[in-house]
Amino acid sequence: MLRGLPEELVLNVLGYLTPSELAVCELVHSEWRRIALTDSLWRHLFRLAYPSAEEGPKRPRVVHKELYRERAEREQREAEELQRRKTTLEEPTSGHRDEASLYDTLYAAEPRPSVKAQVLLNQYNTDAHEGRFEDALENSKLAIHYFERLIADSEGEDWDWRMYLEWYLGLIEAQSSKGFALRQLGYLSLAVEYYRKAIRTHDENCGVAYMMLDKPELALPMIDRAVELQQSLWDANAFARFRLETQYLHLLACYTNRFRTLVALGDWPRAAADFAHLHGVVESNRREQKERTEQQDKACEEVATNVWGGLCSQVTLLADEQPDHYARLLGAIDQLFPHASAAARDIANDS
Repeated sequence: MLRGLPEELVLNVLGYLTPSELAVCELVHSEWRRIALTDSLWRHLFRLAYPSAEEGPKRPRVVHKELYRERAEREQREAEELQRRKTTLEEPTSGHRDEASLYDTLYAAEPRPSVKAQVLLNQYNTDAHEGRFEDALENSKLAIHYFERLIADSEGEDWDWRMYLEWYLGLIEAQSSKGFALRQLGYLSLAVEYYRKAIRTHDENCGVAYMMLDKPELALPMIDRAVELQQSLWDANAFARFRLETQYLHLLACYTNRFRTLVALGDWPRAAADFAHLHGVVESNRREQKERTEQQDKACEEVATNVWGGLCSQVTLLADEQPDHYARLLGAIDQLFPHASAAARDIANDS
C-alpha cells in the first residue's frame, strides 16, 4: 500500500511502528533499504528543514540544535557519495562472501560508522527476508562494532542515535524468532550496555531489555531509578491542575514496567503498591471528568487506554498462567490496599 509514495511520507509512516514491527515488516526490507541510500534518511535523522522554492536558498536549515549543523551536513555529503556508489552497495551479500570482502565494500565508499551500520542493517533485513539466516547473523555481528562507535561519537547527548538502538533491539527480536535464541542473549546484553551509555535518562529501556533477558533482579534497580527520575520531573510541575501530557504517560509507563518486574521477583507488597497507585490514577481521572475540557478528557482517555489497559493485560495473564502468584498478589492488595481489591478481582473476572 505504501510503495510508490514519497520517501519522506514513508519515513513518517514507519516512525509509528515499534522496533519489533519494523524488524519483520516486509515493507521495511525494500523501502527502508532504498531510502537509506538517499539523503531523505539523513534529513529525517538529523531533523533538517528544507526550505520551499519561495523561501530562496536550497541549502538545508537546522531546526533542532545548532551543534547538529556541521555533523548533519557532513553526513549528508557522505550519503550523497554513498548514493553515487549505490550500485556497489546494493549488490547482495551471498553466503560465500567472506567477512573481509564485506568490509572492503563498506570502506570503498568511505562512509562514517552511521552509514556502515545502516548498510549492515539493510543487508540483515534482506538476508533474513530471503531466508539466508546465517548471513543475517554474520551481518549483525559486524554491526556490533559500528554501534559501539556510534555511541562513542554521540557521547550520550545525541538523541538521534536512539533510533539505531531501537532498530538493533528489533533486529535481536527477529533473530530470536529465527532460531538464534542462544546468541540473542549475548547481543541483548550488548544492547543493554549501549542504552546505558547513550541514554542516561532512559534507565527503563535498560530495565525492559533485562526483562527480555529474564533477569528481573538486574532490571529492578534501573526501573526504580527511572520511576524516581520521572516522578521528580512530574513533581516539579505540581502547580498544573491537569498534568496529563506525554511526560505523565511516561511516568505511568515506568510504574507499569516496575509492576511487571516486581511480579516476576515475587515482591508482592511493592507490586500491590504500584497496582494501587495506577488504580488511583484512573479513578481520579474518572472523578474529575465533569471539570475537564474536551482536550483534557481525551488525555484522560489516553491514560485509561495506554496505562490501565496494559496493567489489566498483565494481571489477566498472571491469573491465567500463574494462579498461585495471582493469589499472592491479591492477598497483598487485600492487606495493604483494600480499596483496590475489587478492581484487581474484576480484571480477572472480566477476562
